[in-house]
Amino acid sequence: MVELDTKINTSNSNNFENNIEPIYTTSSNERTYIAAGKNYLGDVNSYSDNFVLEFFAWLFRLSINVNFDGQNISVNKKSYLKLVNKLTEKDIKIKDIKNYTFFKNVANSRTVESFGLMRDHISSSDSNYLFGELAKAISSNNTNQACKLIGQGASLDQVYYDRGEYGVSFKSDNVGLDKKNYRFKVVKANPFLQAHVKNNTVIAKKLEEFGANTTNEGEEYTFNRVIKGVKHTTEIVKETKYKTHFPEDFTRNRAPTFVDREGHVIPEARVESHRNISQSVRISKTPVITKETTFKAVPRTTFDTGDFKTDACMIKLEY
Repeated sequence: MVELDTKINTSNSNNFENNIEPIYTTSSNERTYIAAGKNYLGDVNSYSDNFVLEFFAWLFRLSINVNFDGQNISVNKKSYLKLVNKLTEKDIKIKDIKNYTFFKNVANSRTVESFGLMRDHISSSDSNYLFGELAKAISSNNTNQACKLIGQGASLDQVYYDRGEYGVSFKSDNVGLDKKNYRFKVVKANPFLQAHVKNNTVIAKKLEEFGANTTNEGEEYTFNRVIKGVKHTTEIVKETKYKTHFPEDFTRNRAPTFVDREGHVIPEARVESHRNISQSVRISKTPVITKETTFKAVPRTTFDTGDFKTDACMIKLEY
């Protein structure tokens, strides 16, 4: 069993550690969800995900640009006014909302502390997507990105596989691998333990602050894949094709035609002036569809692989 010391080098620390309640936003389905630090504050109708909608909202003066900690987002005026009044418990009028476009000032002067956590309010699909990005950020030791994703509402307690240079995977440790020999280290754990394995206390503290699970144990081992044999076979594959063609007496670009009593073809434009027509017969325009089936031999190569792990040990934190 590997025991990790929590006295970890803090050389990866950044401005997230020193900011007082940074503002986080997550935009999805024409809504922007907002949090100050770990405190979820609410959501507003927004237009930044749809350029056409954003243009017409601006044209009809329905929108206002709000600065969320350096990020300008076009939001609906009435929706934003409702949020500001809710947070400050004031009765601000629509004509004065332009004075509240720097959201950090609104957050700092609010009378309501929190409505929970961001990840409890965004959709589970959005939270899981952010978790996938968080796993990548922790794997690459990208502290700023990881802290931002935590604030935006990433799911924090799922277990994943960090495979070093082969990236992260979520269902198993062999996802996306080629049919060849492999040998690499794998850490199977939740984000909190993964951050400690990376010796990154800033991300670990951020995860703990936002309520991540800090008690789960993880596993570290060496993944091995060995090619035991290669088998070459030939497979017969059936292919069916459908072709469309027209009768020999008709082409797509030909104008409708008629036939006189002697069998001469007369263009439709000359039918009225041609006196020798006893009956008119329109040439068929119905296409003919034919089916062609072919069989061909396709070579196949099958690899007999063996996946196994060695040097496995459990990981836990020592406080």
